[in-house]
Amino acid sequence: MFDMIPEATLTEAQKTRMAIVLREAEALNRAIREAVAEGLAIEMIRAARHHCGTGCWGDQLRPAVVKC
Repeated sequence: MFDMIPEATLTEAQKTRMAIVLREAEALNRAIREAVAEGLAIEMIRAARHHCGTGCWGDQLRPAVVKC
């Protein structure tokens, strides 16, 4: 289900959060496919990196959109 993390090593709270990230990533991918079908070129660019203060981090994205 998740790249590089054995799911068995995650807590239930972490599994829940990862499932949310996966669901939202799938929704983003669907929106990108639909935008491309309407004649837009979409590139996702890292806009920031969020740090929790204990060594964990996550990339935050922004779209670069071009009309084809």
